[in-house]
Amino acid sequence: FTPVKGSLPRLRFGRSYWIRARAVDLAGNSLDPQVADFGGEDPFSNAQRYLRYEPLAAPIVALLSTAGTIEKPAEGESMSRVAIRSFNDTPPLNIVPTPQVAHRVAAPPQVSVRDAEQHGRLDSLGKVDGTLFSLLANQKDVDPRLPTAAIRDVTISTKGSLDDTPVPTTFATYEAGRALTYLPDPLAVAVSARVFDHPNIANTEIITIPLYPAGEWPEAQPFSIEVFDDPLAAPYFDESTRRLRVPLPKAARATIRLSMAMAPEALDTMGIFALLTDADKNAQRDRALAGQHWMLTPWTAIEVVHAVQRPLIAPECTALLVHDRDRGQTSARPLIFATCSIDSTDRMDLLAEWHEPLDEPTAADSAVGPVDRQRRDVAFQVKVTGPKQYADATKGAKGGGFPDHTISAPDVVGINVSGDTRLPVKAHEFHDTRYRRIEYWFDATSRFREFLPGELLTTLQGGERVPVETNIKVTGARKATWIPNASPPPAPKVLYVVPTFGWTREVDEHGTLSSWRRGGGLRVYLDRGWNASGYGEMLAVVLPPAAFAGDPDATPESAPYKKYVTQWGNDPIWDSGFVTGIAPAQADFPRVRTQADPTGAWLPPGAPDAEKDQRPGPFPVKGLYPPGLGRGTGPVDIAPHDVFYDPDRRLWYCDIEVKLDAAYFPFIRLALARYQPISSTNAHLSNVVVADIMALTADRWLNVTPAADSRKMRVAVFGVTYDESSAHREATKGLALSLVDRLTGQVEDLTPARVADRTIVEVWVERLDARWGEDFGWQRVSDVIITQRIPAPTGTTSHTRVGIESIFGRPLSVERVESTAPIQEHDAISLTPSHVIDFIHAWQTLWEGDVTLPDALLDGTRHRLVVAEYEEYLVDDTRPYDKTPTSAKRRLVFVEHIEVS
Repeated sequence: FTPVKGSLPRLRFGRSYWIRARAVDLAGNSLDPQVADFGGEDPFSNAQRYLRYEPLAAPIVALLSTAGTIEKPAEGESMSRVAIRSFNDTPPLNIVPTPQVAHRVAAPPQVSVRDAEQHGRLDSLGKVDGTLFSLLANQKDVDPRLPTAAIRDVTISTKGSLDDTPVPTTFATYEAGRALTYLPDPLAVAVSARVFDHPNIANTEIITIPLYPAGEWPEAQPFSIEVFDDPLAAPYFDESTRRLRVPLPKAARATIRLSMAMAPEALDTMGIFALLTDADKNAQRDRALAGQHWMLTPWTAIEVVHAVQRPLIAPECTALLVHDRDRGQTSARPLIFATCSIDSTDRMDLLAEWHEPLDEPTAADSAVGPVDRQRRDVAFQVKVTGPKQYADATKGAKGGGFPDHTISAPDVVGINVSGDTRLPVKAHEFHDTRYRRIEYWFDATSRFREFLPGELLTTLQGGERVPVETNIKVTGARKATWIPNASPPPAPKVLYVVPTFGWTREVDEHGTLSSWRRGGGLRVYLDRGWNASGYGEMLAVVLPPAAFAGDPDATPESAPYKKYVTQWGNDPIWDSGFVTGIAPAQADFPRVRTQADPTGAWLPPGAPDAEKDQRPGPFPVKGLYPPGLGRGTGPVDIAPHDVFYDPDRRLWYCDIEVKLDAAYFPFIRLALARYQPISSTNAHLSNVVVADIMALTADRWLNVTPAADSRKMRVAVFGVTYDESSAHREATKGLALSLVDRLTGQVEDLTPARVADRTIVEVWVERLDARWGEDFGWQRVSDVIITQRIPAPTGTTSHTRVGIESIFGRPLSVERVESTAPIQEHDAISLTPSHVIDFIHAWQTLWEGDVTLPDALLDGTRHRLVVAEYEEYLVDDTRPYDKTPTSAKRRLVFVEHIEVS
């Protein structure tokens, strides 16, 4: 058999072929052919179509070269990543468009001459056209390394933002305006472009770019991809300039997916498509023709980026809350909602600043007194991720990992707000349990660090460039919160307790001088150091619950109250009104503070003013449990008081006042504890310290009212007193006796001492002898007329209860009294009805009378009126066992000096 030259069919895609073959061995031996071995010719049934199983490759991507100048990739860019940059160093630049434009070129995929031949593109009149073949071989087969190639390989040295070492990299570059110097794939008639994650175009929209707007194969025309700044426009293809224009808002990232599209008749030559059933072909035909079927037209992706120097939104805590810590916990977990630019922020650093008191006498810094220490810290970092990075937080590793935050609204993240235990907990570790008023704020770092020049990412230190983040961060506003104390504070170091007095003197518009000596005060001196649990520590008077009516010696059974609560009681030598209950109520402490004081008057020296900002709301003062007493401890109420520093004594002190009602000089035993009002549950109180028993002094009010006669004045003394005393009772019952000394025969008469049943008020006038000075020059004047009205001179008239009109020495309208508000806290107490209305119901008129000065005293010499009050009591005789008390003395309990003219 000898074939006729040129008679064999040419291999072309889409045509059907039938082959008959004769098998031979390696030596060429074979059986003789027999006509009966073969059936009849049936090419229509036996012929097989020759199909293309190779997919239509994705477009070629190249750098753009204009007049020999190559647009080189900048920082962070590659062939498949294109970026423009906005250098928004200040917030106003966030809305200023950047002039930067970036390009890439897309061209159809290259095929060999054989591929073109099998597609029939070299045929003329049914056979290969030799002239066309030679022409294409010379014009469309240029080595890409030659300068004349349209798309050529060029080696470009690139470097990173932080590494100046050049790295040679080979890139494909396209010279603008130059015809292709290779054979494009004959099936490629257009490019299908889809832009994903762009805010202004749907992911499903396809932009079709024809490769042959004018002319035919092989003169396909590449097109360029241009990325520029425009927050509102959508991507589109500009036919006049053959540019796929992709506008990008600042901080936007999008992906351009490029694939080839073929003509409908070309789809029938694809072998993979031919394997489908007719139903599947109908279902997939539109996708295949649109270039969206990966098995037929795989795609290439180009990421386009609009990088910004700094995040577009300064992060701000819109909600900040720190829950109570567990007892002994040294870290805090802030719950935060914060605004930030998710698209432009890579991470947020939660920064913290707070102040800590230092009051260690042995420390050099605080040897003289308490000092303040400022602290700063990075609480934690939050990796900012959008839904594109973590599609679903519940997928865990399958979705890329668990995010550091939730997203509650556009550009609003939540930290520690999810109850999902699989999300990481962000905690701020302090390494102690102290209370802190803390200010948190965020530093946000740009997500586009790799796209920025090294000058912004480094600084020169010691002759070397070191990385910094100063130029790529934006700082948000501060927001304050409170970290509660998480451990009971140490017990207070009580040194001693002393009584205190308050004096308030005023002269009203009527000329009446009023003097109020406030009693019931105690000052507790405390050893250093204070504020061990943080600023704001108070000294709490520990009280039994308000509803407690049992026996403090026996209740609770396992831990009786008497061991750790305040108790008070009457002095048994005075018969006066009784104190109420076993202990004062919280309302009996005028200086108690149960909520934040914005004035900051309680702040220790050196503390910043910001510390006066305490957590809003009332302090917990009821139902607390002191630590260290074991099980069975009963709940207690407290009356917290502010503590102040005495720089002269180098000690802390706390002033406590108690309202006494009708009791005269009752005793009180204070139970005291250190109290940190901003604490976690069961961490407010320290162990209780019981102080020595102290007597509470009584209030005294003195009025001096001038009369029409300038020589006369009315004097009145008011206050709580007793109705009887044990000394008076004993002296009254004492018997007059005569004792005979058996040895000497001498007789000694024993007469019971005279003791007043109530206090004795004495009034006199003194003149100043300037020669002796203020301390020793005052001498009593004898020719002053004192007219006593109450008590009656006979001594039989009892003390009378008084009203507010008597106290103020003038009538007051009923309306004025009724509208008087309850006593309030004031920086300085003034003598007005509203300030004494709670006290006078128990006051009595202790003395009232007139004082008349002789004319001789009105000579310009300084004089003063003296009002003194005494208690009388029995003292031991020389023989302590006598049944008849014969000796009495008195004690000064009140004195006031009023200068008169």
